[in-house]
Amino acid sequence: MKKYNFSNIIRWIEITLAIMVVLNFATSVYAINRLTVNSINSVSNRLYMDVSDVSDTLAGIHTMMLSEVGYDKDLDTLLVATLDKKKKIDEVTITTRIQTMIRNWSRELHYPVNYGIYFPDSGKLINDYESLDEYVLWINIQKELLGKLDSLDFKSGWNIVELNGKYYFLDIISNNRRYMFSYISVDEVIKSLESEFYGKEYYIAVTGSEDQVYHYQEELLRDKIKPSRELSGIVRTNFFKQLLVMKQSVVNNIDIIMVIHNYNSVLKTFWLQLVLVLLMIVVVSIVLGILRFVNKTVLRPIQAFNENLETLKNEEVYDVATHYQINELGNASELMSEMVGRIKGLKIDIYEKTLEQQKTQMDFLTLQIEPHFYLNCLNIIYNMAQLEQYREIQRLSNCVSEYLRYIFKSRECFATVRDELEHIKKYLEIQKIRYGECFESHISIDERILDMEIPPLVLQTFVENSLKYTINWEDDIELTIKGTVEEEAVIVIEDTGEGFEPEILYKLQNNLDISEGEKRIGIMNAVSRMKLAFGNEASILFYNREKGGAGVEIRFPSKKRSNDGAIT
Repeated sequence: MKKYNFSNIIRWIEITLAIMVVLNFATSVYAINRLTVNSINSVSNRLYMDVSDVSDTLAGIHTMMLSEVGYDKDLDTLLVATLDKKKKIDEVTITTRIQTMIRNWSRELHYPVNYGIYFPDSGKLINDYESLDEYVLWINIQKELLGKLDSLDFKSGWNIVELNGKYYFLDIISNNRRYMFSYISVDEVIKSLESEFYGKEYYIAVTGSEDQVYHYQEELLRDKIKPSRELSGIVRTNFFKQLLVMKQSVVNNIDIIMVIHNYNSVLKTFWLQLVLVLLMIVVVSIVLGILRFVNKTVLRPIQAFNENLETLKNEEVYDVATHYQINELGNASELMSEMVGRIKGLKIDIYEKTLEQQKTQMDFLTLQIEPHFYLNCLNIIYNMAQLEQYREIQRLSNCVSEYLRYIFKSRECFATVRDELEHIKKYLEIQKIRYGECFESHISIDERILDMEIPPLVLQTFVENSLKYTINWEDDIELTIKGTVEEEAVIVIEDTGEGFEPEILYKLQNNLDISEGEKRIGIMNAVSRMKLAFGNEASILFYNREKGGAGVEIRFPSKKRSNDGAIT
């Protein structure tokens, strides 16, 4: 098997992490840039559509007025009728029709638009009002507006004028001594452009030629924005704040300038991303430091420990490492040395006289304890050390130590159920650490059973058998141990695995030998020792649960026994 130098691995990890940090930073900068461009384009496109809607509306109004003034013959009739009192009926009829027409025009738009037709020779004025507010507005601006009709410097088309202290879009069309005009409040147009899409901190200014400002003049001065110089999509940035300036033309020399304050959501994202990158660098540095520390204090001793275990394949002696900075690992090494010494010292042929004496039975049980379980535990400790799971290493090492200590002190003929359960709990805790969420166990024992005595490691044999043939990495396994007192003590061990194979179950229920060479000798050993200890007073029932899984019911006399086997 190819071996790797852990120092070289750490060096490659450092290089890889450095490359990841650089790539992460570059990706963040690129993403923020693209996000900024897309965000600005989104705002610009929305403003363009909204302003285009206003422009189209103004253009449509201008076209309708041109058509009315240029092609409506009733206006010629009305002009004559206003000067001839005999044609009063014609004047009333045409006036009513025109009032209805301009009223319908006004209702077609989503903000108030006012129209009027004026004949200066007769002083005839035709207009219409939807509400009292519109009528009051007309009374206030009537004199100023009519005064602009004959103004020589007033250009045809939409312009912005000040009437009674407020600004209005005003369009005047003249033809053959008759005027048609339309006016719209600048405030109403601005209100139609407002939207939550732009956020909460923004304003919309209306500007004309030569930096003339009709709306939000003070705000533009405060933000140092000159309308004639601004280009659409400009982002002004300082360290604390951003301004997004958007400009769109409405008609003629009239422009809409939108200024969005605190347009720094993208900038905030950038700084957040930068902080995350720096945080990752700090975390990476800490991780590398920990890796080096673990390599020196944990992995190297474990590697030496593992190498000593490898020698067990070909040698009879286990070399105990003398320097460990983790106490549990040192204890485990010493206990492993003791265990190996005992295993090597046991005779291979110990099973020949197992049914003759209880002492021989106990020695044989110890012989059956192969080192694979402990090797797996040590490998788990090694893997946990690589994952820096130090608390789990301590807990597992302690459990293995206690487990081994009980194994090697169980040389008596009997042990209390209490001691057996404490030993089983250590074993189950080791399995829980090993299999995690795949394994659960539950123990419920009547306190009256705890001080009763049975041959040692009998319960352990059945528990270990349940896990050995049922647990896997695909299905969850639940082990249950229950103890009650009836006329005798009853302990039931059940699991949720696949249960006994039919052939094995048949042999167990009929007291037939199921051992095959070195396999399944543990169960037969436990059955024989229970029969030797209690005779016909003890029984062991094997069965498969209806809901799946195997079960073992152990019955034995509720009496205490001395170490020589006598009933007390």
